[in-house]
Amino acid sequence: VYTDPSQPVNVNKGENFIITLESNPKSGYKWELAEPLNKSILKLIGTNTVAPYYAELPGATGKIVFRLKAVGIGKASVKLKYVRSWEASAAPAEKVTFNVNVN
Repeated sequence: VYTDPSQPVNVNKGENFIITLESNPKSGYKWELAEPLNKSILKLIGTNTVAPYYAELPGATGKIVFRLKAVGIGKASVKLKYVRSWEASAAPAEKVTFNVNVN
């Protein structure tokens, strides 16, 4: 599980791995891919949201989980943005990039 975009993601070809970020879907924001993945190196298997433990507390943050598979050898980036779907022209509230090295 990778949570820190400042650290490289090192995986082997054929391995599945997870990127997890804090998220607060009640605010209307969600994490999504900012750019398409390099499909010769990475494949998005799926995403899911994990509710906060104390979901009834205002402002409680949950997590978004991106499940990926390393399908080819090389270097690729997973660029994510934190956006509201109805603010398509607005700048993302946050952007992160995970650098992935597949051996």
